[in-house]
Amino acid sequence: MAPFGGFDHNIRAIRTVTRLENRYAEHDGLNLTRETLEGILKHNGPLILPDGAPYGKYAHEGLPAGLDNIPAIADLRLSTHASLEARAATIADDIAYNAHDIDDALRAGLIVLDDLADVPLAGPVVREVLARYPDIAPNRQAHEVQRRLITRSIEDVIATTAANIAASGITSVEDVRNAGKTLLTFSPATTQAERGLKQFLFERVYRHESVMVPVRQSEAVVTALFARYMQSRDLPGRWGIAAANASSDTALARIVADFIAGMTDPYALDEYARLFDARVEFH
Repeated sequence: MAPFGGFDHNIRAIRTVTRLENRYAEHDGLNLTRETLEGILKHNGPLILPDGAPYGKYAHEGLPAGLDNIPAIADLRLSTHASLEARAATIADDIAYNAHDIDDALRAGLIVLDDLADVPLAGPVVREVLARYPDIAPNRQAHEVQRRLITRSIEDVIATTAANIAASGITSVEDVRNAGKTLLTFSPATTQAERGLKQFLFERVYRHESVMVPVRQSEAVVTALFARYMQSRDLPGRWGIAAANASSDTALARIVADFIAGMTDPYALDEYARLFDARVEFH
């Protein structure tokens, strides 16, 4: 998708609920509130500054392609923050990923608990659990670490957010939108420690060769499917109709990307087998 404006997860999500899911007689998309749509598009923060300049990661990457094809985009006010609920969903996702990725890595044998003893955020919890429960089964030690890590992360967010709200003096949803900063967040110390934990997981887990082998295989499948669909426009049902009527390569690429992004893993592999007469065996 790089030659066609790239692929942005948030844009894909909001296209799904405003363009691609068609359940109603009078309009495309689902019947969602503005607050929900804001949460999908801006749960990581504003996309632009009040003067219209790209903000955050978009200052370096540029605004994602497809923004101009979202219904009522002006109502979503790209320069403001989303609701506290949207931000809560985002940070809950971070907390869950940290804890469950540790659990997955331990069960896969990529790391052992002792490897985490000096890692930011997780280290103090691991040392505490190992000291208090040295003789219980490793899987029970791991679950106790997971439980305590989640609890302490949540407690940190609650305390920090309460202090931020009190200091900001907000009294309405509109005040949250215009606060100029994210109010629901980790404390500065936990923010830094969480980055350290993510860096450890990136180096020791996410880029471990046993993980990267199926990742590269999956990338190869998606790349091949995209190229074949772009060439043949051989998509099923309404996707094939849309592809046949695409007015440009960019429009076709967006249709193909939307179709592939909606695939389950088994369906993608079945399509690969159908189109290339070959099965992919993941190792």
